[in-house]
Amino acid sequence: NGLKMFKREEFTITKNNNGVMHITMNPISKAFVSHALKCGGTVLDIGSAYGVATIPVLIGNPNVRVIACDISKKHLEELEERVKLIEEKEGTKIFDRLIILNKKFPDFDLEENSLDAILASHVLPFLTGKEIEKGIAKLAKFLKPGGVLYISSYSIYNKVMKNYISIY
Repeated sequence: NGLKMFKREEFTITKNNNGVMHITMNPISKAFVSHALKCGGTVLDIGSAYGVATIPVLIGNPNVRVIACDISKKHLEELEERVKLIEEKEGTKIFDRLIILNKKFPDFDLEENSLDAILASHVLPFLTGKEIEKGIAKLAKFLKPGGVLYISSYSIYNKVMKNYISIY
């Protein structure tokens, strides 16, 4: 399994063993969170896993709703548990602004012009070229005018992937 190369202090291997979730946010996710905290509307986190980008948005702005999308129901269940624990511990109301979407990207539709920002974090490598084309077209429709799309994706030549090149 190529996932053995990841250092546990940097990543969490996802429950479906198809990838990893960063323990800390990368610069793209940080930019998404920063934008989302300013917008006050609805944002979409595709490949949300356990909520490394979703949770800071929910905590940071009581006016933002986050659609957390992941193909794995187990990931989304863990995200829900984490959000409920934060709500209990801190006495905040954040769970009611979390919308769970257990779907594979791009196999879902949302209202046109309804999103202020979208983060697609490490999902594109799992898609075919046609799925990527279909997905990007959909995301363009979902975004409000002036909305921002943030994409973070591995290159096989990325430092964390170097041990995976021979397998790839």
